[in-house]
Amino acid sequence: VWGGEFSSPNQERFMHFRDLWRLDLSSNEWDQLPLKGGPSARSGHRMAVHKGRALLFGGFYDNGRDVKYYNDLWQLDLSEMAWTSLGSPGQHPWPAARSGCQMMVAGDTLFMYGGYVKDKDDEDEDLEHGKAHDDMWALDLTSHTWERIKKVGMAPGPRCSFAMVPHKARAFLFGGVSDNETKRGEDLSSEFHNDLYTFNFTNRRWFAAQLRPPKDYKQQQDAAAAAAAAGSQPASSAAADASSQQ
Repeated sequence: VWGGEFSSPNQERFMHFRDLWRLDLSSNEWDQLPLKGGPSARSGHRMAVHKGRALLFGGFYDNGRDVKYYNDLWQLDLSEMAWTSLGSPGQHPWPAARSGCQMMVAGDTLFMYGGYVKDKDDEDEDLEHGKAHDDMWALDLTSHTWERIKKVGMAPGPRCSFAMVPHKARAFLFGGVSDNETKRGEDLSSEFHNDLYTFNFTNRRWFAAQLRPPKDYKQQQDAAAAAAAAGSQPASSAAADASSQQ
């Protein structure tokens, strides 16, 4: 576990971390790994494991006065326990800064989708507007080069803080949240999603997924309804039925 944030209940104290901890899954004991260098303190970043390393991208830092969003890429060698920077955001193409995105590894490719960032207003520097991303990127894990994936098919809308996992030749994406602003940011409402999408790694196409009930779902529902009806039968009626059968 690396980084994260702390906020007091009254939000008077707020801080970000850059420490690394390891959990022994046999003894359930934590130990801190004192590493030098590496990413700056932040939260909202994402990490994914590829072979013998962990990859870290993005995140944000808030000191109460200024907020900074990141789009740097780091590698943690899990055997040497050493950080290495994997390129500069000045190189192109490169994903924009964000937090709350999601990453997954399929083969020798890392896929990244969505996320959230706050940008300054074009006319008023004191105003900020939240923006959810809807772009998808692929990182070649041998050359460490980014490629923006063209949106094809039925793709998810802008969102952050969703779940995304690979399974065989495709990925599954579920849920997330997006903000809707009106009146120059004075009114803000959040929309929470419960839609499900799949992404095909071969043709790189999105599909809207629908959950289908099991084959015996109707029989289960009928049996549950019958049991509920039997349980709610009045006692006098049940007694009359019993006496008529004696």
